[in-house]
Amino acid sequence: MADPDAFVALYERDAEAVLVFLTRRTLDVEVALDLTAETFAQAWRGWAGVRLDSPEEVRGWMFTIARRQLGHYFRRGHAERRALHRMAHGRARSLIVAGKNSRLSAASSTGSRVAGCS
Repeated sequence: MADPDAFVALYERDAEAVLVFLTRRTLDVEVALDLTAETFAQAWRGWAGVRLDSPEEVRGWMFTIARRQLGHYFRRGHAERRALHRMAHGRARSLIVAGKNSRLSAASSTGSRVAGCS
């Protein structure tokens, strides 16, 4: 069972490296800070089951969590962009249909007036 003081030491030793890793991949410091926080939150949740055989293994475990957080971020972003595209496309289609209907309505009322004037 891993000790809480060892987690604090891990954070102090690796937080900056995890932040740099995530910043280089997201190109957004704020996103990287959020992902770093989530990485360490996930690590804390699993900390009780971690074996502290070697610092390299623990560091590898941390970066595995960071990579997974990054993957979740990109997948969520991809899904959100796809949904926004579909919404925007649907909205544009609705506006086009509404525009055609209003033009048809205007044309038919103009046609009625012209026909009535003859």
